[in-house]
Formats: sequence, C-alpha cells, structure tokens
Amino acid sequence: MFLDTARDYLANWPIAALQVVVVAAFVAAFWYLVNALTSFDDNAEIISRGNTGYMVQRLSLSAALVVGMLNSLEYRFDEIGWGAVTNLLVEGAWVFVALLVARVVVDKIVLLRVDNVQAMREGNVAVGVVEAGFYLGLGLILNGSLIGSSPSWQTGLASTVVFAVLGLAVVIGVYFLHDVVTRGVIRRGIAAGSLPAAFEIAGILVAVSLVVRVGVAGDFTGWGAGLAAFAATVLIAVVTLYLFRFLIDLVVLRGVTVASIQRDGQVVAAGLMSGLFVVVALPVATVVAAQL
Repeated sequence: MFLDTARDYLANWPIAALQVVVVAAFVAAFWYLVNALTSFDDNAEIISRGNTGYMVQRLSLSAALVVGMLNSLEYRFDEIGWGAVTNLLVEGAWVFVALLVARVVVDKIVLLRVDNVQAMREGNVAVGVVEAGFYLGLGLILNGSLIGSSPSWQTGLASTVVFAVLGLAVVIGVYFLHDVVTRGVIRRGIAAGSLPAAFEIAGILVAVSLVVRVGVAGDFTGWGAGLAAFAATVLIAVVTLYLFRFLIDLVVLRGVTVASIQRDGQVVAAGLMSGLFVVVALPVATVVAAQL
C-alpha cells in the first residue's frame, strides 16, 4: 500500500509542481502589474519607507489571488490530463481580472472622494487593513464561484461571473450597512486612521464572505434555485454575525462594550472581536453548507 501510494506521488509530482509554479507566476505577474499601475515605486514604499498599511493591502491582494485559485489546484493530472493545467490557467485568469477590477472599486468605496492609496502613503494603516478585509473576502467568494458543475460551459461562465459580482455587492453592502449601524463611527474612524474601527469592519467582511462563499459554491441547478440559496445564505450570514456582535457586549467582552472599544481606541480588544467574528463564521458556514 505504501509503495503504491509513493509510486502515485512520484508519478504526479511533476504536474503538481507545475501547478504550483503557475500559481506563483500569477502572483508575480499580479504584483508587477499593480506596481506598473501606480505612479510611485511600490517596493520602495513598502521596504524603504516601511509603509505598513500599503504592505497589508498589497499582501492581502496576493493572498486573495491564491485563495481564489485554490479550488483550481484540485484538478488531478491522472484524471483529466493537461486539462488540469488548462483549467488552472483559465480560472486563474478569471481571478486575476476580477481582483484588478475589485481593486479599482474598493479604492473608491472605503473612503468616498478620498485617494485611499495616498491616505496609506500618508500613514493611514487603517485603510490598508479595511482593504485587506475586502480583498480576502472577495478571494473567498471567487473561490466559491469556481466550485461546482454546470450543464454547459456558457452557463458555467455566466453563473461564475454573476455570483461573483453578487458576492462583491454583498460585501460592499455589508460595509455600508455597518457604517449605518454604527452611525458613521466606522467610516469616520477609518478616515482618522483608527485601527479598532478597521479591525472591526475587516473582521466582519471576512466573516460574512466565509458564509457567502457557501451560497456561491456548488453545482448549478437553475437560476431560481441558485439565487434563492444565495439570498438565504446572505441573510443567515448577516443576521448571525450581528446577533453575535450583540452577544459580545453581554458575554465575551466583560467590562467593555463594542461601542467603548471604538470610543476609547482599544486596538487589542478590537482585534479580539475581529478574530471572533471569523471564528463564529466558520461553523456557521459549515452548517449552512450541510443544508444546501
């Protein structure tokens, strides 16, 4: 048994290594393309100037690209031959383009009428953290959009694009919803460079995306059924996470409240809360996936 398994690994490792190289090539190409699109030296900004916010933003873009492509690495060469590499290239290109578009959208949303990159260059780390929440969330949704089968490649392409766009719209919607729920505290905090505000919203964005990914993933069984499942998943994600946010005040953060964390600038408490959002989202996503 061991020898058979070892033989299979040895037979498949060249194609497996090639797949990893392809992913690395996508990451490198994306990094250098973004460098080319900016009007300054990105590497100098990160390495020489030590710009933490911009480093977080760029690193999250690379992480989102890899997360979005992870499902594409599951194709086996011994099952579909060179189609494994072809699928990886095609799906990687989709994630690549989607993140380039999202980069433009997110830069215009986090702080309206403000150059987010310039804000990061001026030392606003909070902007980089929030953008990281957006990109990691989108990477999860793009990953889900590439899971499942469809009756035809045309339907598969359409459903992949539609549900990915809907997923991004949900993440953006949650961002604005949270700003309304907090009566503008989050947006004003981000503009002022508040890390507690950035941690809170970034955690919520990633947590919601973990659950929404479940609604995006799966075999295509029709537009009606797919959209209904997606809507139900979004509702569950938002209601559950906001209920948990309320419970944090009562049970977890004794002696402080979510509001006081923002008011008093408690960075560590905000980081804890942000992590707890993601922790709660994991079982919620698993339970939702089991019901779909």
